[in-house]
Amino acid sequence: MAKSRNQISRPVATAHDASHVAQVRAWIVEGRNGADILADIRAQFLDDPSALLMAAIDEIADEAANINTDLARGFLLNAYREIYRKAAVMEDYTAAIAALRSFERVAGL
Repeated sequence: MAKSRNQISRPVATAHDASHVAQVRAWIVEGRNGADILADIRAQFLDDPSALLMAAIDEIADEAANINTDLARGFLLNAYREIYRKAAVMEDYTAAIAALRSFERVAGL
């Protein structure tokens, strides 16, 4: 089948470049909007956007599966304690109570 003159041929990467996956992971972790991530993948990389996004998500999931739960629990408890402290100083009692409930849930009390 012959291509028309206006059709642009774009190479497709078969294997994902590790730096591309790392960049997409960074965008996900930064909390960027999914549509923005897909647009940036299309603009910056030759990779298939959905396949590259899935490769990055798979890496994040693999890391999450191997996370030290005691370390994560300690981090969360300290974060909720700090949220509670700041909410109490600001007299935001709704946020303070929410932080206490989250602390209680994470602590398993």
